[in-house]
Amino acid sequence: MLGGTLFIVLAFMIYEGVVLTSGCISGVGQLPVVHDVGIGGTSGKSCDDILDNLDKRFNEMRAARRNETAKMNLGNVPPQLWWDMFEPEATCFTDERFGSNVRKGRYGAFGDGPKFLCGIDSIAKKTARFTDEGAGERCLVYSIGSNNDISFERAVYDHISGCEIHTFDPTLNTAFVGDKYATFHDWGVGEDGQSMSFGEKTWTAKGLETIMQELGHTDRTIDIIKIDCEGCEYTTLPPFFDAIASGKVRIGQLQIEMHAPAANLGSTQDADLPMVHDFFAAADRAKLRIFHKERNHWGCYGYNCVEYAFASEEFLREANEALLCPSGYLPLPSVDMKLESGSQDQARSTTTSFEAVTPVEATNLFIEEGRPLFDEDLIPKNTVVDMNIGTNYDPLITMEGRHRILVDPLFYVCDSNAKLTTDVTAFCFAVSNQTTHFSTFLEYNDAGVSSSLSKVSSGTSHAGFQVKSKKTVLVLEANVLFSAIDNRNTTIHRLKMDMQGWELSSLRNFFGLLKRPRFVAHIMAECFCERNGKQIYDVDNSCEKIDQLLKEADYETKGGCESGEWSDVIGYKKGMGLEFFNGSWAWEGRRPD
Repeated sequence: MLGGTLFIVLAFMIYEGVVLTSGCISGVGQLPVVHDVGIGGTSGKSCDDILDNLDKRFNEMRAARRNETAKMNLGNVPPQLWWDMFEPEATCFTDERFGSNVRKGRYGAFGDGPKFLCGIDSIAKKTARFTDEGAGERCLVYSIGSNNDISFERAVYDHISGCEIHTFDPTLNTAFVGDKYATFHDWGVGEDGQSMSFGEKTWTAKGLETIMQELGHTDRTIDIIKIDCEGCEYTTLPPFFDAIASGKVRIGQLQIEMHAPAANLGSTQDADLPMVHDFFAAADRAKLRIFHKERNHWGCYGYNCVEYAFASEEFLREANEALLCPSGYLPLPSVDMKLESGSQDQARSTTTSFEAVTPVEATNLFIEEGRPLFDEDLIPKNTVVDMNIGTNYDPLITMEGRHRILVDPLFYVCDSNAKLTTDVTAFCFAVSNQTTHFSTFLEYNDAGVSSSLSKVSSGTSHAGFQVKSKKTVLVLEANVLFSAIDNRNTTIHRLKMDMQGWELSSLRNFFGLLKRPRFVAHIMAECFCERNGKQIYDVDNSCEKIDQLLKEADYETKGGCESGEWSDVIGYKKGMGLEFFNGSWAWEGRRPD
């Protein structure tokens, strides 16, 4: 019997490092049980705690170096000891030597030439999302200084497939040999307008900001900058670092060979220790962390040239998080669950012990124990329902006494939905085109407004949103959810989708069911309007594409982009004697007490 009964799916989520487990509600409210989650041997620490502690340690090491160099008489330090003052102060847990001059596989980078890179898999994942889903940005790589050695460009091409690579070198005497891998520019990088020379070659330099403008890259992140320009770093990079510090430019990481003193090397720039010191001070202002250092003992008298690897604070944290946190190793402790059924007097408890497992393994174990991540039996049978995915505190209002299925990934929102006084099934997960797994949900504002599985796009109205918190939530594939509804011989009268970027991909995911004549009668899907080549989140959720997809599924549609950055597409299924709803997509407007 459905009358007056409230349902909430059995689910658990990791809420800033704590596991919350919940069960059925029957008008008595939620009874969460909270457990600390230990990661990497740090019991009771959330992922953000661990990353915050790492950042604190990295900052302390940077401060110690700055304090020490401030005490020194920089004019009295011999060149052999210059680089001893600037040591790595951060750890990238996924750094690797990258870019062999012969193809020996990803980990075959030996000898002179390769660079230490951080988070290659994170960059590859970004590019794969752009290629497969049209989401976010394509990876962008600058390689400055070539001498027709294309080993680095070829390694990026081989192992981070899909990156846009640009190589710069004004000194080549023969044609560039890496056209298969990179776009070549015979530009010298330096201070804008500066006259420079190397051997018999002369040129007028361009600053990196100027180059980005000419190539149309001012709104993009340069994921990797590899630079070996024989001393130009002292004029090229400090102003570029200042542009990074001001927020005008974004980079992921920088690999650079530093040179000193130029008189011994015949390079383009005389350098002394105060200039080197100022270089690292500018890198500090740009919030770049040194994560690797390697002396070039193949030349430069064994001490005059040193390879440094820097990563932006933001990317370093992202790369470390990818290894330590969301879809990797997450130990789960014993979980005590209290399930309410009928009344508090009929409470029953179950304890399940999990070893340290990945989220995927945890999901499998959860199902093997007979408690699936969502329970089809909570969906009413042989009836018609209204459904709202992405409710926040404003779930779709009930009409004509129909049961509602309300879906939201935020625990406190789901709990609020479950306490509604009318027939409702409250599911606690996000919905997308992805298979069941745990993912990071970005909470941008109070009460989850405009929060999403996706990051906001720069240069849009949402760009100023600050991440209030990150929550690890269960993500359910749309087709799994809608197939479960179909299996219960239930259809949907109104489907409201407010998923902050995942409407289009989810509609595609259950398109086979959507095409069915009577499965979903009315639909309202939020969509994004492209402005200056961007949508408000880094996932494609085009109004035009949603409108076209619904028409292909035999819907009559209206709405879409007129002004602003987002809108809705509304549709009804043809052949059912229906017309557009007017005003009946209203929501309850509930807020927490």
